[in-house]
Amino acid sequence: MGRFHFPRIVVHSHFPGIMGRFHFPRIVGRFHFPGIMGRFLLSRDYGSIPLSRESRTTFYRTLAVDTQFNPHMDPHSYQQLEKLFKGVANHRRIQILQLLQNEPSLSLWRIRERVPMGRQTVCEHVRRLATAKLVDKKYKGREVEHTIAPLGQRVLSLLPALLTP
Repeated sequence: MGRFHFPRIVVHSHFPGIMGRFHFPRIVGRFHFPGIMGRFLLSRDYGSIPLSRESRTTFYRTLAVDTQFNPHMDPHSYQQLEKLFKGVANHRRIQILQLLQNEPSLSLWRIRERVPMGRQTVCEHVRRLATAKLVDKKYKGREVEHTIAPLGQRVLSLLPALLTP
């Protein structure tokens, strides 16, 4: 990999866990890091991004972010994202995830009591959540207990941030 002689920017987002270092090509405002490419608008009035060039630091803030997936991303990652998005692509599945977050270890019967759906519908939604690795299943005799998986916890914590303007 070649040596970068471009300014480096470190972005500290308001959302926990989002931080990255971006290497800028000649066009300021575009960034790239593994898996994501994009550009953003810079404004001195909003947010803080330390811009370092030759040991000088200028603070900026992001005004808007426009990202797209890197075409060189691992094809397996696309399949993982597809499963994840299919897992939360229904309001009933999100409702089941929230139910399992509040009341861990529920059987299909208990889920059906709390979410007004038919038996087959509950089975199908829970199956899709399990396929997306958002829900874990534990077999106890003839019963199956469902708990929210760590990935399901992360997805639920991310959803409110997606809805805020």
